[in-house]
Amino acid sequence: MLNIVQKLNGAKFIDLIENYSNQTLSSIIITDPNQMDNPIVYVNEYFTLHTGYRLEEVLGKNCRFMNGALTDKDDLKKVKEAIQNKQSIHIELMNYKKTGEHFWNNICNSPIFDVEGNLIYFISVQQDVSSYKQSEHMFMALNKTLQTIYEGKNLQAILKNLCELVEKTFNYDAKCSILLVDKEQAYLNVGAAPSLPEDYVKKIKKVEIGPNEGSCGSAAYNKKPTLVDDIQTNPLWDKYRTYAEKYNLRACWSFPIFNRNKSEVLGTFAIYFHYTRKPEPFDLELIEKAIQVATIALEYITSHKRIFKLAYFDTVTGFMNQNLLFQTMDSMLQSSERKMQKSAVLFLDLARFKLIVDKYGHAVAGAVIQTFAKRLELALADMIPLQIARYAADEFVFLFSFEEKLQVEQIAKAVLEVAKKPIIHNDDELYLAPSIGISLFPSDASNSDSLIQYADIAMRRAKQQGIHLYEFFAEQMELDNNNDLGLLNDLHKALENEEFILHYQPQVDSKSRKIIGVECLVRWNHNKYGLIPPNRFIPLLEETGLIFAMDEYILRKACLQNKKWQDEGLPKIPMSINVSSKQFLHKNFVETVDEILRETEIDPQYIIIEITENIALNHNEYVSQVIRKLKETGVSVAIDDFGTGYSSLSYLQDYNVDILKIDRSFTWRIGNNSNSENITEAIIFIAKKLGLAIIAEGVETDEQLEFLNFHECWNIQGFLFGKPMDEEKFSKQLQLQNINL
Repeated sequence: MLNIVQKLNGAKFIDLIENYSNQTLSSIIITDPNQMDNPIVYVNEYFTLHTGYRLEEVLGKNCRFMNGALTDKDDLKKVKEAIQNKQSIHIELMNYKKTGEHFWNNICNSPIFDVEGNLIYFISVQQDVSSYKQSEHMFMALNKTLQTIYEGKNLQAILKNLCELVEKTFNYDAKCSILLVDKEQAYLNVGAAPSLPEDYVKKIKKVEIGPNEGSCGSAAYNKKPTLVDDIQTNPLWDKYRTYAEKYNLRACWSFPIFNRNKSEVLGTFAIYFHYTRKPEPFDLELIEKAIQVATIALEYITSHKRIFKLAYFDTVTGFMNQNLLFQTMDSMLQSSERKMQKSAVLFLDLARFKLIVDKYGHAVAGAVIQTFAKRLELALADMIPLQIARYAADEFVFLFSFEEKLQVEQIAKAVLEVAKKPIIHNDDELYLAPSIGISLFPSDASNSDSLIQYADIAMRRAKQQGIHLYEFFAEQMELDNNNDLGLLNDLHKALENEEFILHYQPQVDSKSRKIIGVECLVRWNHNKYGLIPPNRFIPLLEETGLIFAMDEYILRKACLQNKKWQDEGLPKIPMSINVSSKQFLHKNFVETVDEILRETEIDPQYIIIEITENIALNHNEYVSQVIRKLKETGVSVAIDDFGTGYSSLSYLQDYNVDILKIDRSFTWRIGNNSNSENITEAIIFIAKKLGLAIIAEGVETDEQLEFLNFHECWNIQGFLFGKPMDEEKFSKQLQLQNINL
């Protein structure tokens, strides 16, 4: 463009610039340095729109009419020298519009020469960069605030840095303070006041929020800025004037700090001067940015507390979660090691919680856990100090130091007692089926990971023994657990290779000593370890999801076996088949049973589906529907392990079951425990009243048999009449019975 300009005279140059300049969003000014005082000879339309000056108001004038109090005099001197030396200059000046509003002006001033090299004009291309400069100030404040937050500083340090930044922007001519609202007591506390005299800060430590409480108390009360340019004469300062005058504080502008949606005052931002002063528009803009940053800082602290709670505490129970658990454990173990104390880790599992989730949904399950948590806190409040974590949806960890092992057992028993009690939902009694594993520091392990792992292993051992039990970790458990991991890898092939076999335990009429039924029990005939009992591999099947395939496999094989015995002319007896809770609650379970019955051509009256009381307790309505549909296929339904669920027995009114099986935990204690005898007698009585058949499991002694017979329970299952046996041995038992008929 300059090559073209050099070939033009002055008038044609202005015409050329005019055609170009009205297409741009920059102010363009042309001045004539050959006239006195370098007057303006041209401005484009954007200049007049932006500054508010009309064309006739600026033509013939020097550009200094745009200068003001905040225009830097040294920068003006640089501009003047560049014009005198016929040189270009690029500079930023604080300029003013016609309204008096100031703005940052980015100026690029260049000389224009004619063909002979004579200076004919200066052309100035100017852009308003106020928003950039304001963003720069805000960025500095925000960056500094974020930096202090990132450094983990507390709120006071964050606010202190912000005050110092604003004071620096005012060339240290000002002193800033940030006061924070105390919601409970309705006054302002000092959040930060780094440059105010210490004695003065003490005087404003608690500023009341009210209409005549200085600049800050009034700003918080009125929820709008309170700009006092002369403290000595303003009545708002009557209570505090003496303190202010003592430290030569003459002006104070205070601004309320709101939360992000402007619904609440969080505090006040104040700026003091040692002389009377009214704020300029630019001052207000700067302070507004500072207040925005203060809002971010205050909301950060509130959010940080909320985030910390979400990150480290369970939202349902209020107990710490896994993240905080391990930090707490590490600190506890370090402390225990220093003090030579012993510590315990209790790992609690609630086996039936998942069933509650499946049946009632997450909202109800959450309410159940919340009730359980409150009961726990109440029950453990008077015991030795401990901390509780919700480790998973149905798992909790308890941490505490102890002196005697008896204290650990007391805690475990107290937790079990709480978890045993039913939680009522819409007249349904929901049971959690607790099991606890315990590991000890330093005897079992010296680090958090191992202690949790060992307590978990012990819990699984307790779970295998039944519900409502606790177990202390032992080294053998870890060896068994490692073996389980190996078994876990073998499970998939085991089903394909048909390594799972059925054993059969007779059910006998103790009056006639005849076999009246049989229960099929699965065993894993492992190619390396031999026969493995169900309590070792059933939990693994449930973990892997293979339990569905296993249950279907057992059901089909059992039906085929019973049909085979019948086809061979052996006595026709019903066969009891256990199904897992997951299989029973599966939506296609009844269809699967019906399909297998038809496939195997077994008469349904010779098949009994056994469900545990575990299933019955937490799925009343759905279980009732499934039982009804099962009975429509022609099979019978028995409740296994009856009496272990601590239920009200009310569900027996709703379920149309055929058989109750008295759990072996009661029959084993007959002759040694009067409570077990009373419960057994009560179960027999209830079954008779309801017209249900009854079978006693686990009968091993004549004394147990005599007690059961005395109370007219004749159907017996247990070692006294036969252990579980393979197909060949049980076939011989049936053949012998056939011969004796």
